[in-house]
Amino acid sequence: MLTLHPDTDIFTPHQHTRASHPTLGIIRQFRIMPIVLIRDLFDTVISLRDHLYREHHIMPWAYFDETVYTLSPEEQIDALIDLVIPWYFNFYTSWYYAEKQGLCRFLWMTYLDLKEDHEACVRRVLDFAGVERTDDQIVAAVQDSRGADTRRNVGTQGRGHTQLTEEQRERILRFTRYYPKVDFRPLGF
Repeated sequence: MLTLHPDTDIFTPHQHTRASHPTLGIIRQFRIMPIVLIRDLFDTVISLRDHLYREHHIMPWAYFDETVYTLSPEEQIDALIDLVIPWYFNFYTSWYYAEKQGLCRFLWMTYLDLKEDHEACVRRVLDFAGVERTDDQIVAAVQDSRGADTRRNVGTQGRGHTQLTEEQRERILRFTRYYPKVDFRPLGF
């Protein structure tokens, strides 16, 4: 879960966590520089269904038992919308307000940016963290990661808009009514 940075005493955890008061306290105490990666929420649902089969039915966002595999694909998606997507709205909204209220310095990254230009995203992260690397080092690191087991998912843009039913997309959109002051456009709305 934690990787020691090769140059200094820096750890790089991959966590799925909201910007809660305890989390923000830990970020301040340990001088963590969060990078918040977001993507189209409709595509996220399809990727989560892929996750059920590629990895496991026990997820950080919701617990499913093995009966999830007996459901039809549409029922699996419905379960993800009902049980996981509320967490995603909480996740995004907590970081949205942490930024608006100046509670934490962090970097927003979008999955689309990452897919379109790996090197530019790595440069943004390094600049944010104050780590200097040459363009050649960045290109080499990206190339090296291509063969590594990085748990990349399919990452095809637009699958949620084509594979979710209209009713499923509407159910997801309804969650926005609880946060009328939040800009959800970065999530594909």
